[in-house]
Amino acid sequence: MERRASIVQQTSLADKFFGFNAMAEKREKATLPRGIIHPNSPMYRAWWLTTVLVAAITAFLQPYYIAFAPPGLYPYASAGSILVYVMMLLIVLDMALNFRVARYKQGQLVTCKRTLALDYLRGYFIVDLLSVLPLDEIALAIAGLNGPDYTSNPTLAYYLSLLRLVALLRCYRLLDFFSFLTYSLAYPLLFVTLLRNVLMAFYVANFEACLFYYLARQSGFTSSTWVEALGADWFAGGPIAQQYIYSLYYATITLATVGYGDLHAYSPVEAGFTVAVVFFNLFLFAYIIGSVTLLVVKGDERVGSYRQQMQHLQAYAQMNALPQDLNDSMLSHLKLHFNTSERNDEAVLGAYPSTIRRRVLRYLYLDVLQSSLLFDGARQRFLDALLAAARVEVYLPNVELVSEGDSVNELFIVVSGQLSSYRTSNLFNPEDVVLDMNNASVRGGRTRFLKEGDVFGVVSFFTGAEQMETVSSLEVVRVLAIHRADYESIAERFQDSARAVLENLLRFTEGRMSDEFPGTGGSALLTAVLASDGAAKLQFTGGAAAAPGPGGFPLPTSAAAGAAFAAAVDAGLGAASPPGGFRDRLTVRQQQAVGQLMRVRALVAQFVARHDEERLQTFLYAASRGDNGRLRSFLEQGFDPDSADYDGRTALMLSCVKGFRDSAQLLLEAGAQPGAKDAFGGTAMWEACKNGHDDCIDLLLRHSGSLGKDGVDEAALLCTCVFNGEMALLRRLLRAGAHPDAGDYDGRRALHIAAAEGHLPAVEALISGGADPAVLDRWGNTPLDEAQRVGAAAICAYLQKAADRRRQAAEQGRPHVLRPLPGDMP
Repeated sequence: MERRASIVQQTSLADKFFGFNAMAEKREKATLPRGIIHPNSPMYRAWWLTTVLVAAITAFLQPYYIAFAPPGLYPYASAGSILVYVMMLLIVLDMALNFRVARYKQGQLVTCKRTLALDYLRGYFIVDLLSVLPLDEIALAIAGLNGPDYTSNPTLAYYLSLLRLVALLRCYRLLDFFSFLTYSLAYPLLFVTLLRNVLMAFYVANFEACLFYYLARQSGFTSSTWVEALGADWFAGGPIAQQYIYSLYYATITLATVGYGDLHAYSPVEAGFTVAVVFFNLFLFAYIIGSVTLLVVKGDERVGSYRQQMQHLQAYAQMNALPQDLNDSMLSHLKLHFNTSERNDEAVLGAYPSTIRRRVLRYLYLDVLQSSLLFDGARQRFLDALLAAARVEVYLPNVELVSEGDSVNELFIVVSGQLSSYRTSNLFNPEDVVLDMNNASVRGGRTRFLKEGDVFGVVSFFTGAEQMETVSSLEVVRVLAIHRADYESIAERFQDSARAVLENLLRFTEGRMSDEFPGTGGSALLTAVLASDGAAKLQFTGGAAAAPGPGGFPLPTSAAAGAAFAAAVDAGLGAASPPGGFRDRLTVRQQQAVGQLMRVRALVAQFVARHDEERLQTFLYAASRGDNGRLRSFLEQGFDPDSADYDGRTALMLSCVKGFRDSAQLLLEAGAQPGAKDAFGGTAMWEACKNGHDDCIDLLLRHSGSLGKDGVDEAALLCTCVFNGEMALLRRLLRAGAHPDAGDYDGRRALHIAAAEGHLPAVEALISGGADPAVLDRWGNTPLDEAQRVGAAAICAYLQKAADRRRQAAEQGRPHVLRPLPGDMP
């Protein structure tokens, strides 16, 4: 017989829960192989619901049996045990059927017997097998506690009975059942959600009640258990129904976290279990409340909110007798918000992965950011991060986005449309009046028009000062808004780009100063003001908004503030001003502009200093870790290889401390000074010698490196090495260029110390390094005298040979060449 088709195309991916239409189901049944069961056939659906009922009964009875029934299945002929046998049999039959039930997989109905069997074996077979085995009875039989014998050790028997909880694994059928109800259009989603939440709360309360009773029983219902409040003896002798009700009461009030204190934990075990239960219940309640709220409240919230806002608008307009044009404008804005709320970037792109979202945002807004002068020089990743954190806001015409005097907490970038920026304050002279595009007078000086790529409110955003201008829309505009917290987080991660932004801000602010100080005279006045001491004080006082006094200066609102301001003007501006001073020459607007500029300068200087310090620390850390890639990146950016920390330690020193020869070579090739000293007089050569890195010593010698020690300091190093017996360090110091005849304040050399200590290897090393065996100390003693004084015959002989060889070389008129004497240590 020709083999039947083993795969049938699924009508819909959701048909697993919705069911097939009649024609599709007949067509699939006609193509099913012999012995394969269709998952949506009425008979199998009835059988599956039977197994769901078994799972529901199991979820209730298994915890109950652990708490209130004898261990295992004893008595074996009881109604409870028979029910357990029947449920086991039903699950076993279901396991057999699962090898022949067709399943949907990746949108297709799989009917191949081998594939179905392998899928079930890899899936729920082990779960079903564990749930059907009487593991508790098996464990009791192994321990010899099955049947009536459990009374010989009831405590252990009840502990072994906890294995009955493994049967709860079959309850995954309940989850599948509620998934089926959720996708089935035959049942209201509200009904399904409420039914699921009620059953979930009941099963959890039953489980916790049984475990509370189990803990009390394992402790023997003593006064150290929670039943003490009910009377331990009375509770232990009561009927099972009464015990279950009180246990359920304790679990329920704990589940609801509304206990009155009548029942509470008495032992640490009960207290710990109660804590775990309460924590779990918090999440359970959050889930239940959230799911119900989602259905009941969120159903018509959007439309209802819109209708409510419309009604409020109509009532407000009637109550306040608003003009019809204003009412229409407000209505238009409300409709605009309603129509665009579900089509904005956050609503549409939120369901897509970050890569797609980033590509869309780049396509829409990246060119806007790149065209903005504020972000000139910023890197691509910085702009991507800004786009990810930004949101798009839409405004109708004649809407004030920011007002004069506001504290701006968001960075605004114009995406489309046109806006105007102007002054509305009445603190200025009458001549400071211009006409806007609608021929309406605007007090406060020039009006600027903002277009795509422009930013506004930036000085207030970065410095925290009050906004100096009002910005309103001239048409429907879209702006990118970035909250201060988001920007600060991004700037912390991309400090190079954040530095470029602040430097652009400084150039922008300096360029705007020509608007307040026009012409050659204004430029000269600005230069004089910035050079005076008062400019720094205007950083804190120039932005104050107060009534103007004589000469255009604001009159402070208190006597103390007035005295401080007068002192600032007299001591600062007046000292550097020409005859007559700046008092009569600066308007309030100019004062605010100068104060704004000084605040931006201070901000940029502070950030640059912190940024340079952090870059220095990163550079030095890379050197200390041997991170050649990071070092090369810094050096290629022009970073000074001799940059040092507060102790004067350079990257070359840190590389030599750990023996990173490649890092040291990279720094030396970049121009690092091998002889640079730190605050303690240490050099890279000294670090290499001290830490035993011979390859770094050779590298530094090839680049003319030195120890950086001379005189007494050098003698102290050599003498200390000899005295402590540090021969390896002594040889490295001599190889690094240390003078073997360096003497201390008493003229004593390292050779004196070696001879006095009887240290022949040190003597040999020093002589091989060029030490003079006849050198005299302060008291006229030679190293040979020291050796004779301590009776070091071998050293005496060695020094005598060295002296003879040096004398012979001098008599022959040739320089003394250092060669190892017979007996020298290699």
